[in-house]
Amino acid sequence: MVSAHCYRWPQHDLRAPQLWRAHLLVGLTSTQSLNLVVAQLPEQPAWRRFARLRKL
Repeated sequence: MVSAHCYRWPQHDLRAPQLWRAHLLVGLTSTQSLNLVVAQLPEQPAWRRFARLRKL
């Protein structure tokens, strides 16, 4: 049996509000999928500021 104090929850790269804003970008931009938004994030600093993401 695993004791509660030694189990660590998985660490996520994005917090919930950041993930929500990234999903909003799909609807607010001309992209048609989240994968395209993620691919374009490095060249779109305004999108990164909107989603409050760190530099890629």
